[in-house]
Amino acid sequence: NLRPGMWVLSTLILCVGVSDAFLSLPIRSFSGLRSGTSRQPGALRVLKMQQEPPPGQPPGTQKLSKAQEKMIKDLVEKSKGSTKTKRVEFSSGAKSTAKVNDTGMPPNATLSTYMRLPADQWITMDDEYIERLDNGLDGGKVGYRFSVPLKKIMKVDLTATCDVFVTVDEYKQQLTFEAKGARIITGDSDEDEEGKVVQLLGPNGTLVGQKLPANFSKSIEQSDMQMGFITNVEWREAGDWGIKQSEIKMNTKVNVGITLPPPLSFLPGIILRQAGSLVLKATSAAMLPRFAQLVAEDYRRWSRGEPRTGGSLLGNPEQDKLKDVYELQGGAPVYTPPTAGVSPAEGERI
Repeated sequence: NLRPGMWVLSTLILCVGVSDAFLSLPIRSFSGLRSGTSRQPGALRVLKMQQEPPPGQPPGTQKLSKAQEKMIKDLVEKSKGSTKTKRVEFSSGAKSTAKVNDTGMPPNATLSTYMRLPADQWITMDDEYIERLDNGLDGGKVGYRFSVPLKKIMKVDLTATCDVFVTVDEYKQQLTFEAKGARIITGDSDEDEEGKVVQLLGPNGTLVGQKLPANFSKSIEQSDMQMGFITNVEWREAGDWGIKQSEIKMNTKVNVGITLPPPLSFLPGIILRQAGSLVLKATSAAMLPRFAQLVAEDYRRWSRGEPRTGGSLLGNPEQDKLKDVYELQGGAPVYTPPTAGVSPAEGERI
């Protein structure tokens, strides 16, 4: 199903992004801290979160001040030989709206029809990654299990996994995606060598090449990172609530818990929470609008009976994969749109 499928995929990739920000390079992760003079508790009198890196530069490319260099040096020295860990929990959210043009569409092809299709007619994009947990016939939540190997995408032997449940409230015109326990599982590969260039999540939500730090996969495993989210998707047709054009509105709240090893475990909790929330907010803000656009585009193709080859939250790797699927099917549509005169219950969508 496009909606839970693409959003859960983005959430799982977000797991890696947060893990990378905390676990890959402490200097890179926290060099976004700068001197401050405001009255703030503890280390925040010396270090304050910098909201944005220089234009075109990823976090960590800024020149460290002497106070920052001393702080990092002292932190590393203090943590030598220590096994101390620290559990940190933080959250963030994002909102987005996508306009949808369904003017003049027949009753069986409106946005409302698309969003209300019964769960037993949903089809998955890729059975290799998505497992249906129920048939959705009991009128309750529809469950999916997602297991996404990230090696082909990020060149890191990790698998992101998550169970997500979808509820459709036709009265409120709202879908709710709820997931708990999204986590990263490490593989058995010994290819994660220090200095190897891999594709990790950049500051704007895109994949960028970065050097792999020592013991990256081991650190991910020990971090016991868990993520949950609730995403509400509302749809409104033209004329509802006085709006002139149909639209899809999305609102998400993401919660993360992560256990940090030395030397990060020696940082004050308030700094760790602010750093994590900043990464989470930036990535959610980048992904959610794209997700809304993908749903709107999928509806457009569904309503017109056009072949759909998919879109991507991550860039070319996933886009190419979807194109390959399309070509293997001989150019046939990935889904079957409704035809004129067919009742909404007989349509299908991804």
